[in-house]
Amino acid sequence: MLAAIGIFLAGVTALPARASGSPESVPLSMILDDGSAEDFIGCGQGGCRLVWVNTFALDTGQYPFQLEEIQAILPNFFEVGDTVRILVGDDLDGDGDPGNGNLFLVDYATVQFNDAATWNVFPVDPPLNFDGPGDVWIGLVNESGTQWNPAALDTDNPRGRSWVGQWDTDPLPDPPAWPPNDLWDPVENLCGNCAGNWVLRGFGTASGAASLPGDCNGDGMVSIGEVQRAINMFLGIEPPGCNADANGDGMVSIGEVQRVINAFLGIARRVVLD
Repeated sequence: MLAAIGIFLAGVTALPARASGSPESVPLSMILDDGSAEDFIGCGQGGCRLVWVNTFALDTGQYPFQLEEIQAILPNFFEVGDTVRILVGDDLDGDGDPGNGNLFLVDYATVQFNDAATWNVFPVDPPLNFDGPGDVWIGLVNESGTQWNPAALDTDNPRGRSWVGQWDTDPLPDPPAWPPNDLWDPVENLCGNCAGNWVLRGFGTASGAASLPGDCNGDGMVSIGEVQRAINMFLGIEPPGCNADANGDGMVSIGEVQRVINAFLGIARRVVLD
């Protein structure tokens, strides 16, 4: 388990300075909560399916990075062995509203602890790569929809970066529509005493120049030959590699080829992956 180290700024642990061009990896901890839950949010008796989302503001210098692990505290409205759906995305404009961002990963995990105190640890395997700019967001969905109040909330120091949503479809598609189409609001708008931060965290590493999409030899640059290799991966001529497969689905899409071309051109903009 990675530890949170440093000063919290907009939900992201401060990173030490990194020399220009250095490929050194440093820990990145995305944390809004204080480690404990004072309230549990949901639809009450009978339950419903919710998504609860934290959005984290990263500085430009903290990109690129790999999301490697998600942690969450869950209450006894869950049974151990229940399934949660994990949603991860980015929000390039960094406005604090992940609803106008991109849904980037859908995964499923099993509840390990339901004592409202012990961290459930969900590895992201393979790690998910982000190039920035903007925010990164992480959400959980109570998959069965029967839990009365599934979302653990830290109410001590609200940061205004936690959201809640609900869909009007059942069963929920995979991937679901983003943002949810029935309810989408900051959690503080849900009720008078609902201001707080979801007890939901992300951990990974900032990897410097070695994490450029398409940089096969780790020299901090992408050559025209490395662009051609990414195209070959898209065409199936060679297997995915060189950090070209950003969402870890075992394929390289045309959007991921565009990321490699952007790195070759020195463009920091990120495109939505197909």
